[in-house]
Amino acid sequence: FSGFRFRMPRRRSVEGSRQWPEYRWQAFVYVICCLGLLLLVWAQRALGRPIDGAVEVIVFLRLYLSTAVIKHFTTLGEYTPTFRAIRVPPFMTYLLCASQFPVTSQILANGASRFSGIFANLFVLQFTAFAMTLQRKRKLPHWVVAIIYPSILNMAAAINIIEAVQLGYLWPMLAVANVAALLRMELRWSKYAVWAVGACLLRCRAWIPSSWWMALASLTVLMIFIQAFRAPALKRFSHEVAERPLGV
Repeated sequence: FSGFRFRMPRRRSVEGSRQWPEYRWQAFVYVICCLGLLLLVWAQRALGRPIDGAVEVIVFLRLYLSTAVIKHFTTLGEYTPTFRAIRVPPFMTYLLCASQFPVTSQILANGASRFSGIFANLFVLQFTAFAMTLQRKRKLPHWVVAIIYPSILNMAAAINIIEAVQLGYLWPMLAVANVAALLRMELRWSKYAVWAVGACLLRCRAWIPSSWWMALASLTVLMIFIQAFRAPALKRFSHEVAERPLGV
């Protein structure tokens, strides 16, 4: 809550390593989501059984609140896409957009069974905000923040991948994340429809052979890379992906 005391520019800087009001609210929504998931892990362990549907409720509540934040700042004329406002080549922008989807997929697949992955994601968010604050106060140069962010992101990814391997949902998680990215970015499905389908698939993952999940994950990641390198030639990309909010 102390972060709301700071005054900051209305929109994201082009270099992308300073906080802005919309990011602050989106971060707040995600922190509340993580705290809810941590509480759910504790509750399930205390009860000795899973609480069916609780993870899905938290995920869809986060999607709703995130959309509300986007709509509010769009009304103010201050909406800034998280990744898409950074000046990078279109193929990199496309891949950065696609990289947002495994987080939600992992949360749905995990079912709030462990603390570690949730803590790792929360650490990335909080430490990134701290680094951005130091950069805004000119205590850190932009290039240091640019190194810190992917480093802690890889750390969190490694923890979540290890967790996924141990619990046996790595390939389903990746396959659903890739399918969700393609449905949302290429077919422009509603994010609620995308994750309703994703949640159902992950609920039924035990009925589908692991080899099928592996094949689907491999095929869809190839499709994402093909579309990423086609992005500069697609006029639709600049209008439908680069300008309109995804709200994943």
